[in-house]
Amino acid sequence: MSLPTYYDVYSATPDNEAHQVSLSGQYRLDRTIMSGRFIVGRMIQDDDLIQVAGNPIQNWDGEVDTTDANIRITSMLSNRLRVGGSVDYSNRENNSSVYEFQQYNFDSVSGTFKENVATDVERSTFKLNASYRIASGYRLQAGYDRKDIERTYSDREETNEDSLWAKLSIRAIDNFTIDMKAAHSNRGGSEYQATELTSSEDNSLMRKYYLADRERNEVELRVSHTPLDWLSIDFTGRYAKDDYDDTVIGLTESEDYSYDINLNMQLTKQFSAYGFAGQQWINSAQAGSQSYSDPDWYADIEDEFINLGAGVSYGGLMEDKLTLGADYLFSNSSSDTYVTAEGTSPYGDYYSYNHSASLYANYALSDDMALKLTYRYERYYDTDDA
Repeated sequence: MSLPTYYDVYSATPDNEAHQVSLSGQYRLDRTIMSGRFIVGRMIQDDDLIQVAGNPIQNWDGEVDTTDANIRITSMLSNRLRVGGSVDYSNRENNSSVYEFQQYNFDSVSGTFKENVATDVERSTFKLNASYRIASGYRLQAGYDRKDIERTYSDREETNEDSLWAKLSIRAIDNFTIDMKAAHSNRGGSEYQATELTSSEDNSLMRKYYLADRERNEVELRVSHTPLDWLSIDFTGRYAKDDYDDTVIGLTESEDYSYDINLNMQLTKQFSAYGFAGQQWINSAQAGSQSYSDPDWYADIEDEFINLGAGVSYGGLMEDKLTLGADYLFSNSSSDTYVTAEGTSPYGDYYSYNHSASLYANYALSDDMALKLTYRYERYYDTDDA
């Protein structure tokens, strides 16, 4: 840390401590298996701080206590039907010191004094699922998940999300594994801006996307194919649609879809290669207010991402101690934003790309130690219309 008015101030990284104690176990009763874990932890940072004018803190006395617990149960009710459930709980309690700091008054909304806020987060997740073998090589799964989160001093102190999902797995086709999944979820919660400590400078109609009411529908397809002994191909396709129907100002809609393809080749015992390609598209719509009231401008954002990569590896050299390899990665992202107020105007194209190539040699000095030498070249470029 350096300050323009204190030339001799030097602040080293403060020491931290983290401690955990855990208890875990498993119990089996016939065709029912139960497992659980309980963990308590504490993180401490209590180094002396540099004294400057206006800072009332001699020592931070930072302390965060954590509690994590989970229990899982799965039972085979028959040769075809398996049911299960789990409960996960985590609590992060910030017991650090709280002080008043004098603030600069930039506008009429800001206050004169402000406290650092010690935020706590508590999460609970409940899951129920069932798996039924329809026939040899065909399995149907379904489940219900619920996630409850409570945050202190947040714009929305409580959120809860309910999800229903179903999945069909097919293993009956030679050299193919196929998984198809569909899910529907809803998120709600407590009253927005429920406490006086949340920001009063935000528009009362604004909703942050990770706290707002949301309805999501999504589907996913995974296919793995091994047409040859030395070749495997994996494909994944996803689509998700988010609706924020109760949001007046903020993110109102989002559409996300993507695909990934992976190839792995074991050409000989020593020589292997891989390649992958993927694309993702995210289309979003949001509303804003320049007048600090009802919406008076809207934006449509179109984002696109591309990832390509390939690599080779050759081993077995020098009595199976040396492996040579090469990797290449290309990534590209682009974003187009269109703002509608009195008329529609584009922000201008924004894009970035990255090339990365590396050559490496890995030598096994012993069974427990290896030495690796890598040469890497990378080029990154972006353009920002702003």
